[in-house]
Amino acid sequence: MLSGGAAMIWLLVLLFLAGSASWGRQDRSSSADDPDPAPEVIQISGNEHLTWDQVAASVSEVKTFRYVVYVDGIPADLPDVSCSTAPMGEAGFVCSARLPPLAAGTHDIAVSAYVDQDDWPTSPASSPVRVRLAPTTIQALTSGFGNESFVTVDGIRLRATAVTSGLADPTDLAMLPDGRVLIAERQGRVRVFRDGVLLSSPALTLIDASTAGAGGLLALAVDREFETTHAVYVVYTTSSGLRLARFFESNNTLSGRAILLDGLPISDLRPKATLKMGPDGKLYLGLDDGGDIDNIGDLGSYSGKVLRLNKDGTAPQDQAAGTPIFATGLGRPTGMSWSENGPTLWLTGTDRDGSHQLRGFAVGPRNRHGATVRRYALPSGIAESNLAIYQSNVIPAFSGNMLIADAMSRSILRVRFDRSGAIAETEWLFRGGFDSIKAISVAPDGSLYVSTGDQLVRIIPEG
Repeated sequence: MLSGGAAMIWLLVLLFLAGSASWGRQDRSSSADDPDPAPEVIQISGNEHLTWDQVAASVSEVKTFRYVVYVDGIPADLPDVSCSTAPMGEAGFVCSARLPPLAAGTHDIAVSAYVDQDDWPTSPASSPVRVRLAPTTIQALTSGFGNESFVTVDGIRLRATAVTSGLADPTDLAMLPDGRVLIAERQGRVRVFRDGVLLSSPALTLIDASTAGAGGLLALAVDREFETTHAVYVVYTTSSGLRLARFFESNNTLSGRAILLDGLPISDLRPKATLKMGPDGKLYLGLDDGGDIDNIGDLGSYSGKVLRLNKDGTAPQDQAAGTPIFATGLGRPTGMSWSENGPTLWLTGTDRDGSHQLRGFAVGPRNRHGATVRRYALPSGIAESNLAIYQSNVIPAFSGNMLIADAMSRSILRVRFDRSGAIAETEWLFRGGFDSIKAISVAPDGSLYVSTGDQLVRIIPEG
């Protein structure tokens, strides 16, 4: 149901624990022959919260529970759940969390609970709530600011414009030197945006990509020597694990596949991987923990690590101990970029304890086994999806700034550093304005590109 100005969506989830874990759900139908009617469609803005009644024996017990949210049947961890400190009558404890990022359209949303054990037993999903999120336009995006622009704290006026629509769940962006934008779509397509037009024919369609568990095409990267090599690298899930492959671009088409790594373990639930070409000309591949948090500290596993690779997928000769493992410590990496002059590799992602963090790793001839030099906790409630370092003089005040795309707030978090490389100031750009922001990248002309659930948005300085 909806209540008040800050609309709340109520779901009912019942969890029973007696000796060994057993799970159940409230049956809201009057009988087996009288099923519930189709759920009412609730119009939402995307800023609502999920709220449900959680049965537990005590406050201590409810604190042990974790939750999964199902959007159209696809499961994902539901972070930052808060529950009442006392039961609210027979219904149990009242718990709440922000809605997950949603694309425009109608969705069925349900919740289930689990105890953080090795086999992750989950309760049956709650009865679904059906919601509809209206398509977001740039007019709607900027109307909250009173016009079509946004002014930063240091007086930079930015304008956001949707340059194309019709994308299907984009996961990453990569810029070509001539200004073309490569757009990765989860189901295995790479689209090309060129001269203001989204080309109708995909540059690549991966017929072996598997979208099970919200996998698929996760990331792509362009060779720093693209004008000579025309090489583009992609990371995607298959039925046998994660695959790193190289393609060559010609006339807006990617072909000539070479598989560089294959069968890498990947989480079964919303797998994460990030891929970038470093200033040293090496590939940097960030992998999630493969579904086992203990992999993070296991140097015998690539899971939960950042790999540094030659362009053919082999370990560089100067890599410490002859292994491609460069850095450890992030359970679910979501974004990767380098500081303006290259000595620090920045990564966003989820740590072992589930917190969202920003880490900086030293990069250089003496650092082939990455050492953490900076570590920050990201703001509470963030669900970062991608990051970019602004390395252009088109917006001088942004030079060297980090820009983090946050799917939860549907905003961009701007991070400014001091001369020592420590964070000096942060600022939210276009707070709450984007529809399920997915990725962010800096174009050769100094403009910013952001992908949402179905649009590509270009941000430029006014004047």
